[in-house]
Amino acid sequence: MKILIAIVLVIALLLALPLFTAVGGCASEKTLCRNVDTVKVCKIYPPCGLFDQDECKDPDVRYKVSIGNIICDIIFIEIIFVPVVLAGWYLWEPVGYK
Repeated sequence: MKILIAIVLVIALLLALPLFTAVGGCASEKTLCRNVDTVKVCKIYPPCGLFDQDECKDPDVRYKVSIGNIICDIIFIEIIFVPVVLAGWYLWEPVGYK
């Protein structure tokens, strides 16, 4: 009986992982707009992580750490895959211009 419960839990967890990682945690992209010579220019800035911070982070944009992703990292630390994805690509979310 214990083995059956363990198998069901593992299957449920494996089915929930793609859904969880597809959502991408709590960090989300943000559209930031500014006026340049009386023209409103808008750009979409995606969340960044440890693995893509060099090519993703814009020096003119303020970023903050996604607390929801940190909490998910702590909850799913035993799975290893979820914390790597969330910290690697979804750790910082854009807030606004500097």
